[in-house]
Formats: sequence, C-alpha cells, structure tokens
Amino acid sequence: MAFPIFGRPVNTVVTEQTIWMEINYDFFEVAFALVVAWGFFILLELDLIRRKITPENHDDDMLAIGEEELHPQKKRQTTEQWIANMFGVTDHHSTPTTPTTTNGLRSTHGAQAALHQYADDSLNFPTSKDYPSPRRDSPPDPNKMKPKPWKKTSHLFRPRYTGPKEGELTEDQIEIRDAILASRKRTGLRGPFGPWLAVPAIAGPAQTLGRACRYGTSLSFKESELVILLTGAKTKAHAEFDIHVPEAIKAGWTMTMINAVPRDDEFSVAAVKQHLLPLMENDRERAICTFTTEMLDTFHVSDETYESTKRAMGGKDSVLVEITSIAGYYTYASYTLNVFRIAS
Repeated sequence: MAFPIFGRPVNTVVTEQTIWMEINYDFFEVAFALVVAWGFFILLELDLIRRKITPENHDDDMLAIGEEELHPQKKRQTTEQWIANMFGVTDHHSTPTTPTTTNGLRSTHGAQAALHQYADDSLNFPTSKDYPSPRRDSPPDPNKMKPKPWKKTSHLFRPRYTGPKEGELTEDQIEIRDAILASRKRTGLRGPFGPWLAVPAIAGPAQTLGRACRYGTSLSFKESELVILLTGAKTKAHAEFDIHVPEAIKAGWTMTMINAVPRDDEFSVAAVKQHLLPLMENDRERAICTFTTEMLDTFHVSDETYESTKRAMGGKDSVLVEITSIAGYYTYASYTLNVFRIAS
C-alpha cells in the first residue's frame, strides 16, 4: 500500500469514511500550499524593501549570482536612479523645468550632474551614512555640559612608589625629610614629597619652591587655591584636586564652586568661562581664573588676557609671575602624583 506526503492510503476501498478522509486531506493540502505561498510572498516583500532602502545591495546580489559582466551598467543605472530620487528628479533622463539648489547641486543638471559629482564607476556612491537623518540628535557640546560633581577617588589608588623606606635614608635625605616635616607639620610627606625624596638634589629645591608658591606670594589663600584646583583639573591629577578641596573650602570656596570646575577631558577655556567664571566674586578672581585657564589650556596667554589681568592686579607684572609659578609648581607636583599613583 502506498502513502502520499500527508499519509493518505492509496487503493483502499471507497467508503463514506474514506471519502471524508480524502476531503479533509485535500483541505489540509490546500491550506499548507497557501501558507507556503504566503511565506514566500512575505520574504519577497522584505527583499524588495531592503533593496529599495539600500540600492547598493542590488549590485552585490548581481555579482553574487555570477553576472559580473552586467555589474558596471547595473551599478550606473542603480546609482543614477538612487541619486535622482534623492535630489527629487522624477526622471533621470530629463531635468526639471524650475532650477533649484539642493546640497550645492543645481537640479537643472539632473541626476547625471549629481552622479558625476558624487560617484563614478570606480568609486562607491553615497550611502545613508553620508547623509545622517535630520531626526538624529547631534552630539552635545562638551563646553555646554554641566561639569560632573566632585567625588573623591584618589584615596583608592594603589601607589607604584612612595619614596625610599625609612631604614634606607641617607644623611641628605634625612636632612631634607626633617625640613619638610618641620614646614608641613599637618601633612608631612603626603603628596609628591615621598618620590621626590629619592633624589635629594631635586627634593630640596622642590620643597623650597613649593613653600614659596604656597605661602610666599601676594595672592590670598582663596586665590592661590583657585590656581591650584584649576591646575589639578587640567592635569587630570585626582590626588592633587582631592587634597586641595578641603583647603579650598577653608579658604572660602563653596561646594557649588568646586563642582563647577571642569575636570579631566571636560577642561577647556570655554567650559571654565561658562560654568566657573560667573561664580567668581570680584574682578581680581575673574582675572586670575581667566589667565590661569588660558595658560593651562593653550600653554600661552593672549596679549588681551595678559593686559587685562595685569590691570586687575594693580599693574604689577610680579603678580602674573606668581600665578605662573604656582601653576608651574603644581603641574610638576601633579605629574609626580599621576606617574606614581600617589593616593590622597
């Protein structure tokens, strides 16, 4: 006895039951055929939609089925049709009667002009990547973004090197260490002084310069902390910034001001001008902020910035020397903290 695909018996005795079975089998066969046809129709529609959106895929399909000899002609025709649709030309063999300009192209030249400008047979014609959707949001301007609130992070650092061990100090190192401890009773060797102590010829002058920049200038404590925080922010020295946040608060800074300092990759003249500068309380602070930010961000200061800062400092060039020296010293300290990953 033979059986077809649905298992219906052949050469059986015809009865009322077998007649109903055949009717049921015929119904299921027709339904199955309709489902298969509907599936192929959906697949065909999806393929046509894909080719309509990305006409360049049609060229790849042509090559895939071995019609390489038709590819140049097909590519040019597909390209012309695509550019004609893009620039609103209904027929790529004709030109509109009313001249208009679109993306720098005069539509009177038709699709042929667009084709010659944007593509030829040896180049890929424009794709959707070359023409972003107007609905796509443009990337935000980092200078207009509010700086992230300050959060202490450097206390989690694992130092690479903190300086020579106590039992290995030479006489010169002991002398310099005692001098540092005498002038820094509260903080001691905290910060970059440990690594510096490994080279007494550097540690001695560095400690002297640091003391002068910290306590020997005409800048107020608050103004000095302004220069230091900007320097730590620009050099991405989290330890330097974290160490001086409490010092800045003691000097009169508010957390609003500290959070307004753009740090790391957010630091720029424009960002400081927008977020921090409006919080400065007087012309002198604004001048120091502008001078220091421009110097740190561009490694120079313009004539206009130099002269305006000098006027705000009472016409004294020496104050600009002090600002530059503080920024320079704490840049050196920041580099040391960054390289050796000193924790705050």
